[in-house]
Amino acid sequence: MIKFKDISVGFNETLFGIDDLELSKGRLVVLIGPNGAGKTTFFNTLLGVQPALNGEIEFNDKPLKSFSRNEKTSTFGFVPSRFPGVQHLSVRDLVAMGRAPYTNILNRLSKDDKAIIDEVINQLSLEELQDKSSVEVSDGERQITMIGKVLTQSTEVILLDEPTAFLDYSNRKKVLRLLKDLAKQQEKLIIVSSHDIELCMEYADEIIAIHSDRKELIRFDSPFEKEKIIDAIFD
Repeated sequence: MIKFKDISVGFNETLFGIDDLELSKGRLVVLIGPNGAGKTTFFNTLLGVQPALNGEIEFNDKPLKSFSRNEKTSTFGFVPSRFPGVQHLSVRDLVAMGRAPYTNILNRLSKDDKAIIDEVINQLSLEELQDKSSVEVSDGERQITMIGKVLTQSTEVILLDEPTAFLDYSNRKKVLRLLKDLAKQQEKLIIVSSHDIELCMEYADEIIAIHSDRKELIRFDSPFEKEKIIDAIFD
């Protein structure tokens, strides 16, 4: 699905390189690395916000740099680490925002849009919360709502920047379990950045780690080798 060929990720200088990596649909991939290693820059490179310094990224054998804005919107969905909510924005309204790229000039939702929103709300068990303000629900419920927003966007790839950073242990497990199920059931590639190595090893299909000294991205397939992963990050 996504192929990286001799990529250098960074701004004026390389933060880390990716020699040859392919990520497939239907998998939950966890990106780990120390603060400042380039996890957010990696996401920005995929989203087209920050171009790679060199090399090529392909999505379904098409160079990512050739994608139009609409193609990128329909391919990549992004969930930030935290959204505090907006008083007059309900849970349903927040989920519905994912359909914005597909609405008409008046930003009106079609019957199909509303059907997709209903389906996602039901899928994530948000029915009883949908009329509540997005600031009134818990952090875990709001994060699941943000996942609902990106699901209504109907993208093939979902990127989540430390989605469990501000959640308690129970909600961290709930969110990661949900993401793993969504990746498998909907054949999506879901990439999550995280510092929670222990929990990620429980749910991830594979882990990619930014080596702190060698400045390269290393891939670990299941079964995960905890000590090697920790050494890769903190060596």
